[in-house]
Amino acid sequence: MKVINTTMVVVMMVGMGAWTTLQAMAGQSITYVKGDTIGNFIIAKGLTLSDKDVYNTITMKSQSQCLSTCWSHIVCCAMAVVESEDGMIQCRLSLESPITSTLVNNTNATYYYWQDRVPGLSYELKADCFLYYISSTGLDFNSAKTLCQKLPGHRLLMPKLAAHYNTALEIFNETGNKQFWFDLQMAVEKTAYLWGDQTPYLSTPTSSVVGKIVQDTPAPVAFRMQLYNVLNDISLTSVYYGVCHANPLGLEW
Repeated sequence: MKVINTTMVVVMMVGMGAWTTLQAMAGQSITYVKGDTIGNFIIAKGLTLSDKDVYNTITMKSQSQCLSTCWSHIVCCAMAVVESEDGMIQCRLSLESPITSTLVNNTNATYYYWQDRVPGLSYELKADCFLYYISSTGLDFNSAKTLCQKLPGHRLLMPKLAAHYNTALEIFNETGNKQFWFDLQMAVEKTAYLWGDQTPYLSTPTSSVVGKIVQDTPAPVAFRMQLYNVLNDISLTSVYYGVCHANPLGLEW
């Protein structure tokens, strides 16, 4: 496993309390900020909101002003800051969380959203320092993948390392044994099980800690977690919960 130097950076903001930013030297999928007054939020650079998802646009001098404005509006779930050539910024406020928004690439923009304003069963930073989001309802496999892609820097659960698989077991137990998708598939009958990034399942540490993997459905299939540390395959059109995870520290995953 690669070693990454990580830091905890505390930034003071007038009238908004302190926040702690979990940062890594490289490889972060997003930036996660723990705020003692304004709550926890996620930052994704290079993204802005589509016009249809913006309820108000205000010209301001700083990102912190925009952040304070969105936080003070109880209906504001997210915002985008777009830098102008004159040094001012366009503060774009949204009623929608990322899972119901359309995000647009923009190199001059930064997108922010509040962790507790994303609807779902849960959304939290676990002991392995990864963020985990659980969908509100069951979804078919492709819809679960699409949902995770809506959350900047997230992907459908792909616990290739034993530590992340153990977190998946923890989530399974915490949710009362709700079954959820892994981004692990067998696309063609009697071929290798592949993670979503095309890494062979048997080449990853998780394969040595899974109690049993059951393949009893004709391909194409994906796998979901079941009782007794078992992964079982099922048709892609079946409905299970989506668990998305993100990597705020740039750790191996």
